[in-house]
This record gives sequence, C-alpha cells and structure tokens, in this order.
Amino acid sequence: MTFNDVSKRALTRAVCAAVAVILSTAPPARAVVPMGIRPQSVGAGPYCFDSAEQHDIRVDVLARGLSHPYSLVFLPNADALLVERGTRLRLIRNVTCATPLLVQTSITGVPNSTNTQHAGPDDVLGIQDVAIHPDFSKNHFVYYTFNRVVGFDAQSTQLRTKIVLVRARLEGSQLVDSKDLLTGEVSHDFGGSRLLFGQGNLLYVAVGGISKGDLDAAQRTDNLYGKVLRVHDDGTIPADNPFARTPGAR
Repeated sequence: MTFNDVSKRALTRAVCAAVAVILSTAPPARAVVPMGIRPQSVGAGPYCFDSAEQHDIRVDVLARGLSHPYSLVFLPNADALLVERGTRLRLIRNVTCATPLLVQTSITGVPNSTNTQHAGPDDVLGIQDVAIHPDFSKNHFVYYTFNRVVGFDAQSTQLRTKIVLVRARLEGSQLVDSKDLLTGEVSHDFGGSRLLFGQGNLLYVAVGGISKGDLDAAQRTDNLYGKVLRVHDDGTIPADNPFARTPGAR
C-alpha cells in the first residue's frame, strides 16, 4: 500500500465523518404552511378579513338567508335593490344605516324562471344583473338582464334561451311599464351578464359567450354573445359604435 492510497482512504473517512456531522446537526424539517389567504367563516359580525389586494377589511352583515346574491345597486333614498341571481329582485331598506331591513316580499314584475320545465340544477335562468338610470330620482328607471326561455331542443335535451335587456319603472315594490330594449339570438347556453352606466347615459352590457356548438360566436359580429355592448338608455345604438356601419353586424 502506497502513501497515496493511505492518504486517499484517510481523506474519504474524513469527508464521510464531516457529512455525518452535518446531517446529525441539520435543523428539523419545517411544517408546510398552506399558501393563500386563510378562509374567514361568516359569523354574527362585524369582523375583519384579508384579501390578496387589501388587509383588514371590515365586514358588517346586512342580510342573511339569500339565494345566490349576485348584484347590488344603491337607490337615492338609502335603500338598495339586490338580485338573487336567476330567481328574484329584493329590496333592502336603509341599507346604509345601522339597522338595514331585508323586505321579505320580492319586487314584482320580474320574470320568474324557477319553475321552468326541463331546467337543470346548473342552468342559470331568470334575472341576472340590475342597474338604475343616472336620473333615477326623476324617472325611476330600472334596467336588468335576464335569460328568457324560448323553447326546448328535444334532440340535445337542452333549453333554448336568449339574453334580454329590459327597462322598467320602479313604483313602490313593483316594476311596471317593462320594455325589451335588446334581445340576443337563441342559444343553448345561459351566460351571465353585467350592466354599467357610463358618461352620456350610455349603458354598457357585458354578455357571456356561447360554449356549446358555436365556439367562435364571440369573435363574430352577427350575434350579441361574448361582447361588451354599448347602447343609449332607450336601447338605440350609438352612431359611433365600432361596428355600427358594418354590414350584418348586430
């Protein structure tokens, strides 16, 4: 055995001993911490919670026992209209005060699709979003969208619907003088929709796309689906809309 062999063996033993020491003194593995924001249980309130964008958000519970609350719009008299998506329109009295009151009877005059034959548990029919006219205190105009059932396709076993934009006038707890301002094409889907008034009393209507059988509908201008629509408050089309002069465009 040469001196080099002895040196190599000694070096190997030293390295192994050093590794053993490192392993024996390594800190214990840390527990895996879940990522994201910890969910907050809804108690009696008020309470605070964190979001990805903002910390220490204070929450006060205004109403309970709602079915799919989807949209809220404040009225000039401190009340608010609340949409239970696909079902009905509710009224909350004194929503900005210390003791808000959810009126048990719903606003009448809104289409009800809860008892539609052939409707599946995941079909989103009925009222979607609600908005009030910028001059609501004068005209009491309420705008809402809903998915209107127009038939049933026995071959595909699917309901046939179309999106509708409606303007009505709020009198007490009922909508009167309802008028269809905009109607989409018949579809087999039940996409959501949103409403927002902009400058000049122009109403912007965001309409969901079609996912069954017509995948490129959102890229075409011959239908209203998968678009952000821009209309006057009476439903007419502004002359400066991007496709107002395009042949065949809705």
